[in-house]
Amino acid sequence: MRLLLTFLFLVLLVPGLGRANTPAAAPAPAAASAPAAPAKSAPAIIPGSPLAALTGADASAGAAGQSPAPAPFGTSEIGFALTSVLGHEATRTFDDFTDALHRSTRLTPVWHWLAGFANAPQRRADALAIGMALAIAVVPGMALDVLLVLALRGAAALCARQAVPRRNEYLPTPDLDGLASAEEGESEQRPPRRTSLRAWSRRFGFALLKFLLMLLPIAAFGITEQLILNSGLIARRPAHLAVVGIVNAYLAARLTQEVLRLLFSPNAPSLRLAHLASTHAKWLMRRAMLLIITIFVAFCIISVAEILFLPKDGAGALLRLAALVVHLEVAFAIWRSRRVISRWIAGKPGSDSYFAGMRRRFSKVWYIFALFYVLALWVAWAGGVQNALVVLLRALLVVFIALVLGRLAWVGSNRALARIFPDEDSAARRSAVLGRARTYNPLIRLVVRFVIAMLVLVLVLQGWGWMRSAGC
Repeated sequence: MRLLLTFLFLVLLVPGLGRANTPAAAPAPAAASAPAAPAKSAPAIIPGSPLAALTGADASAGAAGQSPAPAPFGTSEIGFALTSVLGHEATRTFDDFTDALHRSTRLTPVWHWLAGFANAPQRRADALAIGMALAIAVVPGMALDVLLVLALRGAAALCARQAVPRRNEYLPTPDLDGLASAEEGESEQRPPRRTSLRAWSRRFGFALLKFLLMLLPIAAFGITEQLILNSGLIARRPAHLAVVGIVNAYLAARLTQEVLRLLFSPNAPSLRLAHLASTHAKWLMRRAMLLIITIFVAFCIISVAEILFLPKDGAGALLRLAALVVHLEVAFAIWRSRRVISRWIAGKPGSDSYFAGMRRRFSKVWYIFALFYVLALWVAWAGGVQNALVVLLRALLVVFIALVLGRLAWVGSNRALARIFPDEDSAARRSAVLGRARTYNPLIRLVVRFVIAMLVLVLVLQGWGWMRSAGC
C-alpha cells in the first residue's frame, strides 16, 4: 500500500512540474519580431516523436499551417503519459468543479432581493400578510397540538405499564441484560433465554396503540388548519400559499417524529421495538429531531422567500446551504457514534475466521468511508454533478472492492511465496538450489506487491472512468 500511495503522489507531482516549466516558452513571440536571420538548412524533425515533443516542433508546425500527424496515447511526450493525462484532466475537472460550486452557493441574489424590499411596497404588504396569516392559523394549531399531546401523557404511560413482560415471560432488553454498559468495556452478558412470543405481541400491540393515540393531535392540527383556511380569514394568495406549505411541512415533521418514537421509544423501554439501550435510543432521537427541525425551518424559510419573489438562483443557494447544515449534522452524528458502531460491526471477540478478521478491519475504518460519502455527496450535488448519489456510491464501492481484492491477492501471494520459499532450515534440508533461491524472496515479494498495488490502482481508475477518458 505504501507503493500505491507513492505512485499517487507521483501522478499529482509530475504534471505539476511539467506545467511549472511551460512559462519559459513565453518569450517566443518577441523573438518572432526580431529581424529575420538567413535561412539555414535544419534537419527535419518527425512530428509526434519524442524529439518533437521536447523541441516543440509540433506546435511550430501547427502555427505554420501544417497538419501535424496524430499522436497516439503514450507517444506525445517522454515518460509515463498516463501521469500527464491524469494530472491535466484532474486539474481541469477540479477547476471547473470549484467554479460551479462557487456559482451555486453565491448569496448575491439573496442580498439583492433583501435590499429590494425598500422599493417594493407590494412585496412588503405580502410579507406582512404572511406574518398575520401564520399568527392567525399556524400558531393556534401548534398550540392545540401541544395541549393534546400533554393530555394524552396519562394514556401513553398506561400503555407502557401494560406492555411490561409478566414474571414467566422474557423479552431481551439491553438495559437489563448488561449491554447498556458495553460502551465502558464490559462484556458480561446473561445466559441466552428464549424470547416469549406473547410478551413480544403485547409490546408491539401497546406500542402501536400509543402510536395511534399520538396521531390524534396531528389529525386535530390538520383539521384545524383546514377549517381556518376554508373560513376565508386568509384572503391574499401569497399568505394562503405560505400557510399551506408550512402546514404540510409541519404535518410531515410530526408524523416522522411519531414514527421514530414508535421505533425508539426513548422514555418507555417497555414499548421500544428497536433493540437499543435507553441511552442510545435517547441519543438517536435527539439527533433525528435536530435533523427534522433543521429541514423544517429551512423549508419554511425558502418556500416563503420564493413566494415573495426570491430569484431561482438565490433559492438554490439557500437550499444548498441548508443541505450543507444537514450533511454536517449527519457527519457529526457519524463521528460521535463511531466507537459504538465499530463494536457492533466487529462482532463478538474470539472468532478467528477470515470473515471475522475482515469485519474487525472494516470496523476500524468504516466511519472514514461514511464521512467521505456524506460530505462528498453535498460537494458533488452542489457542484452540479448529475446523479451525485449514485456516482459517489459507485466510487466508494469501486474503492472498497478494489481494496478487498487487493487484500485477498496480498494474502494469497504471501501464502504462495511461503510455500515456495520456506524457512532456511526447511530449504537447506530440501536442496541447496532452493536454499540459494530463497535469497531472492524479498525481491520477489517486493515485485509482487508492486504489481498488486498497480492492479488495484488500475481497477480504481477504470471504475472511476479515468482510463476511458485517457483513451484506453
